[in-house]
Amino acid sequence: MPIDNSENSRLVRQILGIPRSFSYALSTTSEKVHTDFFLVLGAVR
Repeated sequence: MPIDNSENSRLVRQILGIPRSFSYALSTTSEKVHTDFFLVLGAVR
């Protein structure tokens, strides 16, 4: 089921509306999770 344009632009506005601090915290958290993941992966090896 294809997403119509109005739904798409609404989603984009929602994403762009996310506060910068929140997106920054989110990216920082995901980076930390990635780092932890690779550390665990290296330990398992």
